[in-house]
Amino acid sequence: MFSFGKSRQRVVALIDVGSLSIAGGYALLTPSRAPRICYTKRIALPISYDTSTQALVRSLKHGLDSLIEHLQGEGIAQLSRSCGAKHVDEVIVSVGSPWQRIVIRSHSEVFSRPKSVSAELLESFRQTITQELDIDSSTTRLIDHAIIDVQINGYTVTQPVGKRARRLAVTTLASMVPISIHDLIVSRLSKVFSVDPIFMQAAPEVAYVVLRDLFLHEEDFIAVVVTGEATDILLVKKNVLIGVATSLVGVHSVTRSVAAQVGSTVLGESAPHLVADDMLDRSASRQVIAAQERAENEWATSVVAALADLARKYALPQTLFVVSDASCRERFTRLLESEDMHALRLGEKKFTILGVQSQHLTDHIVFTGHAEKDLFLGLLALFFNRMT
Repeated sequence: MFSFGKSRQRVVALIDVGSLSIAGGYALLTPSRAPRICYTKRIALPISYDTSTQALVRSLKHGLDSLIEHLQGEGIAQLSRSCGAKHVDEVIVSVGSPWQRIVIRSHSEVFSRPKSVSAELLESFRQTITQELDIDSSTTRLIDHAIIDVQINGYTVTQPVGKRARRLAVTTLASMVPISIHDLIVSRLSKVFSVDPIFMQAAPEVAYVVLRDLFLHEEDFIAVVVTGEATDILLVKKNVLIGVATSLVGVHSVTRSVAAQVGSTVLGESAPHLVADDMLDRSASRQVIAAQERAENEWATSVVAALADLARKYALPQTLFVVSDASCRERFTRLLESEDMHALRLGEKKFTILGVQSQHLTDHIVFTGHAEKDLFLGLLALFFNRMT
């Protein structure tokens, strides 16, 4: 993780890059006070039949350019009115799937004599893991590599420095993005903000850290992060992230299935609403409903398969958090009610499914003025405030 002093008030630009939508905002961070978000703007990304990397990058460019216009115009004006500031001190970007990848790795050693654990020793373990990641630096950028668990003599220790260890194990979480995506985001944002460096984090890591801190009574949980092109699944045991799985299916797959049925991507996005409002004839409505159900079943099957991979190694906890845009939260939560899903749990109790909403953040963050209560930007503000 990165670290700065907390002696002054700072204005931070928050950027959330997903494949369903992209968002930006401004937050005021003040020592010993809750983050204050002064402006937010979320923009849905265009969908096409073409799912190639080039098409997804074009969609991302379009979303970034549109977002930057809002941040430079109404965003700066709102920042001045609500927070009395015009200058941005730092920029933090969360990157979602399919643009990011996170990897959990561990390294352990047994010492002939007990050794005092120092910050330098922990860092040497982290560097060893970095080398073992074997990242292709020509295509991939390591944007963060954090220690998430330290075990001394087989027990997790939250304050390991100064303790004596005969056996030391360190677990890290590495976040990576393609260099092409990293450079695209940085080049666009650097034209707006005179800030260097621009920090990046993987969206699943942001969700894990903040949920762990918000829901202290839930030491064991699953978090599902829903995007347009993928669905990430995080398994947490005793507050430590121990497993990650990804379904390469997201909410856009449902829209594309409906669009293929009705012959238009634009209509594909609006067709379910037209059915609900009785705007289509009976035959067309049946086709739309059938296409949507097939696609949602395929999405659910893919998520169940990803969870099953984790269940082969670990007993799955009861609590499951859904982290998603409000536009698809209810739809995805419905998918998780299938019997195939609950059959993955050991014992008789089913999953307790909780859709995480911005209301869960209101005790820890303040949205001022006309700022919409954006969940992902709120998570990002809490994450950055905690880490800096």
